[in-house]
Amino acid sequence: MNKKITKFAAIALVVLMLPVSTFAASFKDITNKHWAKTYIEQCADLGFINGFPDGTFKPNAPIRFTELVKMLSNFLNVSEADMQVAESTYGATLNSLKPTAWVRPYLLKCLSKDVISVDLLNNAAKSGSPSMIKDNAQYPFSRSDTTMLFCRAMGLDPVPTNLTYKDTEKIKTSVIPYIGALQKVGVLNPQGDENGNFRPTDPLSRAEVAKMLYVANSYIQANGNKLNNNPTPVPTTPTAPSNLENVMGVVKSMFGMGSGQNYISINTPNNELKVYNFPASANVKVNGKTSSASNVKEGMEAVLTISGETVYSGEFKDAIKNIEGTIKEIRSNNYDAKIEYKENNSTKTITLDFRNADIKLDGKTARFDELREGYDVKVTYSEDKATKVEAKKNITFAGFFEKFEYDSRNREYRVYYRPDSNSSRSEYYVLDDNVYINKSNRSISARSLTSRNGNTYFTKGQPVSFEFYRGKNDIVTGIYYDFDGNVRDGNIYGYIYNDVRRNYSTIDISPKLYKDTRRSEYISINIDSYTDVYAYNSNRRLDLVNLRRDMLVNIKMKNGVATSIEILNNTYDGIPAGTYVGELYQIYSREGYIDLDTSVKSNYYYNSYDNAKIENGPNQIPFDDYKTKFYLDGKAMSITQMMQAIENRSYNVYFEAVVKVELKDGKYIATEVNAKTTPFNY
Repeated sequence: MNKKITKFAAIALVVLMLPVSTFAASFKDITNKHWAKTYIEQCADLGFINGFPDGTFKPNAPIRFTELVKMLSNFLNVSEADMQVAESTYGATLNSLKPTAWVRPYLLKCLSKDVISVDLLNNAAKSGSPSMIKDNAQYPFSRSDTTMLFCRAMGLDPVPTNLTYKDTEKIKTSVIPYIGALQKVGVLNPQGDENGNFRPTDPLSRAEVAKMLYVANSYIQANGNKLNNNPTPVPTTPTAPSNLENVMGVVKSMFGMGSGQNYISINTPNNELKVYNFPASANVKVNGKTSSASNVKEGMEAVLTISGETVYSGEFKDAIKNIEGTIKEIRSNNYDAKIEYKENNSTKTITLDFRNADIKLDGKTARFDELREGYDVKVTYSEDKATKVEAKKNITFAGFFEKFEYDSRNREYRVYYRPDSNSSRSEYYVLDDNVYINKSNRSISARSLTSRNGNTYFTKGQPVSFEFYRGKNDIVTGIYYDFDGNVRDGNIYGYIYNDVRRNYSTIDISPKLYKDTRRSEYISINIDSYTDVYAYNSNRRLDLVNLRRDMLVNIKMKNGVATSIEILNNTYDGIPAGTYVGELYQIYSREGYIDLDTSVKSNYYYNSYDNAKIENGPNQIPFDDYKTKFYLDGKAMSITQMMQAIENRSYNVYFEAVVKVELKDGKYIATEVNAKTTPFNY
């Protein structure tokens, strides 16, 4: 495309090769090489447009609403009688809106022919400061809105069509038929601008509108304007027809701006598309309040009372919808969030306003700024506003905090942790640029965390959980301090601060080990003789005196009293994480533990494991039906097969076993039992 007419191409108008003659009108800022020179000067000669007192036209300035109304009124033949009717009908409204004086007669002309509506004027009076109907208003009028007014002023019927613009999805459904009508008569070009776009929300320049005026006037001169054949309509109060019926559905689109010959289309419950005339005289209620057609939006639930093909009245309300998905983006300044969800086996996104929503995070009332990307959410919303949000953190128990560190070789910030409290090895995750720390209730930069002061947020050995970036298990974006000492009904997870004596009625719990705990960092939990104590996954009740300092425990509370204390990092017989060797004596599936007799000397495994940490004798080690793997003589076995093998073994053999104990989801269990058939050595 010729670069000299780029501005013209931006509005996507058809260049009609019409005969051109020389006109007297000229403007100082319109050169002979300007792409719109011919159209500007011819429209000026016809009296459609004017310049400014300084002799300029300002072709690149955005068109104002008042200017557009004056230009379009040139297409309308309005008699003195029509103007008197329009004044009596709309005069009081204009007096209340107080438009600038020079535009008042042009507003009356356009109102008399239903080119514009009272609703549009009311909206214009509220837009901008000063309003759009004031002479000095500089607020641009969008391409979509200008297209609709052009179509009406030319007396064209909307033409549904399939647009080929690259940005068609940005164009409102209700505007498309008006674009189709202007394309049909040659005012708009189906190819769009130099990039193939329509740009519906961008303003039009004065030069672009001059081109549209010239082409539109040429069409009207050849074909006439049906608006000029109709008398000025006078609004009347409708009487109820006798053949009324109700139709339900969801609003698909609106053709019109609240007055005159407008249309509404709805999708019925049977998935049929119905189109009806929707006159300005129709009674309208939106969300239970008397309103107008201009407040009806696509997607609203509708109950239409119709007579034939015409709407007599309509009741509309915002449709209430529910989705489940994941937060992909949060914009704190706008109080909105982008949600990704599944629908009909496809992935979709929607941006919702959370400003007035009732937000719950993990069942507790929360603020918008507590939500994070990656949280799973259930959202109830109407139109684009969320009314109820149920969010769930994607937080995973990691283990026990070790340190923050910057790795200069890989240029990444890391957090190190131990998967269990007795592990000699540590693991790490990479930190996000900013990490939310619930202990401080704010985000801290990764650089700050890895500085000398970073470890003040956590103490070595403290139980922590990690939150990952958008739910992916690679980059840590949140670290949570796993301790809540204010639970009355629920769970408290922490370390025993002091040894417990039988006559005590309380037990002290801290989020840290004894040596790292300050006096203000532990709380006293009420206990009594009915408080159960047991090792993980064991039904045998223990005594309170078996509790020891630095045991990691899960305490269940009810009415402010501990009902049970579950020992997580040290079972009744002292089984911490590690690898142990002994005779696999029995499997108790109902109770969920295995008997491992570590007093039996190993000939096969060289005694190079952790037996020294536990009692030399029978030990009960918890296992899990789904997480524990069993092997016998190198062959994988189910729990049932392993129990049968033990029950049916020969009298002169036993099963020597290596048992691996690990922390899984906060529980210490046997994750692998590897047994070998071994003869007794008499």
